[in-house]
Amino acid sequence: MSKVLARQEMSAGEVQRALQQALPNSQVRVVSDSALRVGKHPFTATVRINPSGGTTTFRVSGEGLLLIRIANELMTVPKVRRALGRAFPTT
Repeated sequence: MSKVLARQEMSAGEVQRALQQALPNSQVRVVSDSALRVGKHPFTATVRINPSGGTTTFRVSGEGLLLIRIANELMTVPKVRRALGRAFPTT
């Protein structure tokens, strides 16, 4: 699991719009008020959104059964983490 921190509280809809712009070839779906699913099946990642005290922590993890999950952790998760970092820079 990979973490990214934003300096402001974000809703799932705001994060979805930012990721759709950053990753135009990927599907970005809101799963709940605190989670998104990013990618094209079977290469998908889950983004968990945790707003707290003026900041938001994003936890990104791969999905799928063992071999697909490993591939997602190595390929999809870093791509989503970089997109979040560009969309919500901390410096």
